[in-house]
Amino acid sequence: MDAPGSAPQIDLRAVIKDSAIGLYTDIGPNWTVIESSLADYSYLAGSDGTVIYADIGKFCSIASHVAINPGDHPTDRVTQHHCTYRRRRYGFSDTDDETLFDWRRRRRCRIGHDVWIGTAAKVMAGVEIGIGAVIGAGAVVTRDVAPYQVVAGVPARPLHMRFKPDV
Repeated sequence: MDAPGSAPQIDLRAVIKDSAIGLYTDIGPNWTVIESSLADYSYLAGSDGTVIYADIGKFCSIASHVAINPGDHPTDRVTQHHCTYRRRRYGFSDTDDETLFDWRRRRRCRIGHDVWIGTAAKVMAGVEIGIGAVIGAGAVVTRDVAPYQVVAGVPARPLHMRFKPDV
């Protein structure tokens, strides 16, 4: 039996779609979580963030205004506008272009346990962040981050390791 209070705490203004949310988790107002997982004890703090096509480990601390896998526009089409794949919205077809959405799904983000992601950071499609890593506020992470590595900047660059190798 689950301990009292173990149920996820999800603000009523959050939008959760086709996602798995673990025990003892917290999701603040105006967060959007789509086709993702948030493991036990992790939280999406503050407000106004997005998690799309991502798997987040246990004990992660994710600050407000973070965007994880914010989505890419295909650059090989006649236009950057989403009318070429959200065709139903504009009356161009009875179906949307699911190949584009499948392409996005294949580029999931994976975030290890005990990761801290600072305010307004962006983690781009396909990036993996190792266990215990720290992402500085405002960073734009375009490459994988090693376990226990601290990164910051635009684009994010390694600053140092949290611990010496022998630890």
